[in-house]
Amino acid sequence: MKTVAGTGLLGAVGGLILLLHVTADAKTLFLANYDGDTGTGGLEADFATGFCTHAPYYTNGVSLAPGRFGNGLHLPSNTTVNARLWHYSPSGEQRHNVHGDQGTLDFWWTPDRPSSEMVAFRTLCSIRNVAGNAFLTLSVRLGLNPPHDPYLFLSSDVINGGGTLYKPYKLSHFSAGENIHFAVTWNNVNGVQAFVNGAAQVLENVAWGSYTQDMIAVGCSHDKAAGNADGVVDAFRITDGVEYTGNFTPPQVAYATPAAPLSAHTLFLAHFDGDTTEDGLAADVARGGGLPLQTTGVMRASGRFGSGAHIPHGTSANASLRFNALRNIRNDRGTLDFWWIPDHAKADFSSGGRLVSIGNTSATAPKFIELWVSTLGGGLVMDGSTGARVQTGVDFPVWTSGQRIHIAVTWDHSSGVQLFVNGAAKGLVSRTWSATSHTQNVIAVGSDVSGGTAWTADGVIDELRITGDVEFAGNVNPPFKAYRSPSTGTLIRIL
Repeated sequence: MKTVAGTGLLGAVGGLILLLHVTADAKTLFLANYDGDTGTGGLEADFATGFCTHAPYYTNGVSLAPGRFGNGLHLPSNTTVNARLWHYSPSGEQRHNVHGDQGTLDFWWTPDRPSSEMVAFRTLCSIRNVAGNAFLTLSVRLGLNPPHDPYLFLSSDVINGGGTLYKPYKLSHFSAGENIHFAVTWNNVNGVQAFVNGAAQVLENVAWGSYTQDMIAVGCSHDKAAGNADGVVDAFRITDGVEYTGNFTPPQVAYATPAAPLSAHTLFLAHFDGDTTEDGLAADVARGGGLPLQTTGVMRASGRFGSGAHIPHGTSANASLRFNALRNIRNDRGTLDFWWIPDHAKADFSSGGRLVSIGNTSATAPKFIELWVSTLGGGLVMDGSTGARVQTGVDFPVWTSGQRIHIAVTWDHSSGVQLFVNGAAKGLVSRTWSATSHTQNVIAVGSDVSGGTAWTADGVIDELRITGDVEFAGNVNPPFKAYRSPSTGTLIRIL
């Protein structure tokens, strides 16, 4: 991050000035500081609730450059290069980064040239809906008539009752390198309102239905039209809800990435970051055993947060990472969640991959829970026994090599089990079973609990967590920050 944890003030330590950050709103859906401390050359969003849209779908001719806080995203004029940066949700997946009924978008813009030298309009951002229309676009351009003052234009193809919205707001002339804060709020009952450097513009009383967005174009248009930002966009944030209703002071420090939720019911947590024993493959927290029973053919590799446990395909290594399950899992209720980063795209998989398997190694004992991916149907499959055998598959994205996919399963002996893929809740499988049955003794990470080597994960497992409660109900936001290791109660610290 570009800032140091704090309260949004400037502080001095040992003669050094520290730029502190302000905590992001709990309703934050998307946040990109473009500081170079994320993947994809620093162009990845720091936080995103949509399906893997923290990683840009398309980048061309963009780079990092000094912005309002540290670095920002620089897009040159289209007269120089066809520059684009798009964050995109593939068809059929959950699109949680923008809510069509209400929200707030705000960011800083630092122009390359003064307003007096504008030769074309400059698109600052554009959000597209699944039909290919502009949901919201902000751009700056000169007026058509003398004295050719600059204007901010707020436009939309759909939110004026399904019609078009095109509203200009006069700006003061600006200089090259000047930092300007823009914001827009929307509510499909009350309307749309723009803000310039915290000054509220006229509320546009328009109404619309529900629209689903699939693309966020930062500093450019969603349709490859000319007129990029010709400058630097920084601290780009989208929230769920109207944050501003009148004049306000723009944020003078960068937003911090929202912290991941922390459950008091955590039973087992493994970051695989190298800060524990057993080559960094031991659990960070465990109620039962935290040292691995076996680490054959497994090593650490780049994961979702820091490092993760890399389990190669079973045909290339007798890979096995196993832990004692006693007291690390509850049979009556709980949650298992983790990130999976495959080594190969779905099209290149030679077979399915076992992700996590929990159960008893007895040849006659059924598995309690096993999660694996099937290349035949492109699905996530849960196989196990909860009183009666359960095997259910759910739709799964056609994954690509290196893609970050969040997977979770919850269970309750009085109701059943439910799968989640990238925060999207799949159908509840109704089952009941005895809370005292199915004693487990092994947690197998990336392989089969029975010890078989075929169909291992063929990728990296990271942030493996088991809790003793149902943590997710309905669609959720996957944790886009590592879980903090609990250190209170009866939890046993491995460190």
